[in-house]
Amino acid sequence: MIRFLLCSILFVNILFANPLSVIDKEYAQKFSKLLVQSKDGRIKPIDTQNLDLLNKLISKIDYKGVPYNQVILGMTYMPQIWSDVEMFELLHVKIQKLLHVKKI
Repeated sequence: MIRFLLCSILFVNILFANPLSVIDKEYAQKFSKLLVQSKDGRIKPIDTQNLDLLNKLISKIDYKGVPYNQVILGMTYMPQIWSDVEMFELLHVKIQKLLHVKKI
C-alpha cells in the first residue's frame, strides 16, 4: 500500500510539473553570479545578460513562471525541450515564409 502511494505521488508530480523548469533554482542562482564581459568591455554578472536577453525576446523577466536565469540555462543545456516552445508571435509575413513558420 505504501509503495502504491509513493508511486502515485511521484506520478502526479511528474504529470503536473512544469516541463520548462528543469533547471534547479539553487543551481541557477549560483550560475547567475558568473562574471562575463559585455560587447562594450564591461564586466557584469551573467544574471544581467540573461535578464536583458529574455527581456529583448519576450519583454518579460520570466516565461510561464520560470525565472529568466532558469529559462536561459534551460535553453542552453536542454535545447530539445525549448526548441518547440512558442515564446512569441512572428507578425511579419516575409519572416514567416523565410523561417517556414505557419501562422496560428
